[in-house]
Formats: sequence, C-alpha cells, structure tokens
Amino acid sequence: MKYLLVVIFLFPLYTLANSCDPPLVALEFLTSKYVFWGTVVKKEYAEDSSTYKVTLQVEKHLKTIEDNPKTFTFTKKAEGSYTGISSSFEFHMDKGEKWLVCANYYKGELVFSYYCSNSKPYTSMDAIPKQELEILEAGESIDLDKIVFESMTSRLSTLKEYKGPEPITPLDSLLALVDKKYYDTIPDNHFENIIVSINTKGEISTVAVHRKVKNFKIKEVYGVMYPAYTPIDSLDTELQKEIMSKLNMGKKWKPATFMGRKVNSQVHLQVYFKPGKAPYSSPVY
Repeated sequence: MKYLLVVIFLFPLYTLANSCDPPLVALEFLTSKYVFWGTVVKKEYAEDSSTYKVTLQVEKHLKTIEDNPKTFTFTKKAEGSYTGISSSFEFHMDKGEKWLVCANYYKGELVFSYYCSNSKPYTSMDAIPKQELEILEAGESIDLDKIVFESMTSRLSTLKEYKGPEPITPLDSLLALVDKKYYDTIPDNHFENIIVSINTKGEISTVAVHRKVKNFKIKEVYGVMYPAYTPIDSLDTELQKEIMSKLNMGKKWKPATFMGRKVNSQVHLQVYFKPGKAPYSSPVY
C-alpha cells in the first residue's frame, strides 16, 4: 500500500497509463512502419462473415519510406452483428471513412488497431488535434536525443521497443555504504524518494530528492512530457545528502534504449530504512 501511495504522490500531474492507452504520438510514429492518411474505398466480408477486408486509398504519407504504397488492404474481425459475438475491443470501418493509420507488421502481417493506438477515423485531416497533427507532419525530424524517457509519464508500458536503464553496480550495495549515524534514530519504515537521470552514455547526470516543495518543471518535447528536477541543496537533510553521495558512486548505468538506440532517461526509486537492516531500494520505475 505504501508503494501505491508514493507513486500517486510522485505523479500528481499525470494519469497513470492504462495498459491499452495509445502510445504518445511521436513514439508511435517512430515505431510504425507506415503512417498515412487515407480513405476506405472498399470493404468485403468473407464468405463466413467472420472477417472483412478493407482497402484504403492513401491521400498522404506522413512517414516516407522507399515503396510508399498507394493502397493498403487490411483484414479485420467482423462486427458482432455479423458474428454474434460482441467484444469491448470491437470497432468497424466503413466505405468512405477517412482514417489516420499507424501500421506495423505483426507475425508477418501488416496490421493496425483503433485501440491501443493513435489510429482513428476523422472527418478530415484538419479535424486531427492540432498538436498531434504538427507532431505527425514533423515526425521525420524527431531528434531522440532531445527526449527524456520516463516510464511513468511517457506511456512506455505500451511500447515493447523501450528498455529502461539498469544500474551496473547494484543499488543496494551502494546504499549499504550509507553511514549508520544518519539513520540510527529515524522512525521505523522511513523512506526517501529519489530521482536519478541517466544520459545516453550511461552516466548519471542528476540525482535529486523528490520533495513536497516543488523542485521540478514539466518539460515537453514532441508531446513527450517529463518532470525536470533541480536539486535544492539547502533543503537536503544530512541523510538525503548521504544517500545521493552513495548513489553517485555508481557512476555508470546501462543506458535506456528505444528501438535499439541509447536514449536519455529518468528513473524513480524509494530508499527504505528498517531497524537492524541496511538501507535498500525499491525497483527503479
């Protein structure tokens, strides 16, 4: 229960992502094979009505690749009115509809979905939310080095292409070096909230305490938001200084990666104190 309460405290400005929330637009753009705007020009049901095929005529490729097909055909599960089986994840496509599509290959088949994706029908491209359209149209110029990836605020749970950073030196071995005099008299089950920022080289760039006094600014790059923390030395307790000093001794981390490329990232952890035990940390998140 304590862990849950701390997570809520750390992220009052964000709604924690549902496992099927769409990825952030910029990140789905990068991971998709094709991103295009098109119109449904054909819809045909299978003989047993269990599936249907839709063909979309491309009006604009938002992601340029070598082949740039003029049409795409997708196979979709038929609506419950045809199959007799309804699903909460059911959606349908009709001839004449205009769609923004982010498509990728899955088990050799090109697919996309209305759910867990930014693929959606719109009356026109102008109906796409302005910021989203701006990101899509500038998608090919996205600079990953400008993004700070943070699993709790970037909906990264929906992207298998992201792997978070990992400490090379076990954090608990560093925390075991914290001088006992700093926590000998603190209350049972005391904990500290710590933020660690790691650059693309796996170097620690910032270690800061998350505190009730707001010491961060929300930054946004390509629609990807993260809290940028600033250490406030004058407010740090001796225990907090000792914790950060020891964590800084583990200078090298295995950097986070996105689509196989090293990226900047930020992680949160709690450091716990219990009688008769050395300080220890929660898993980073």
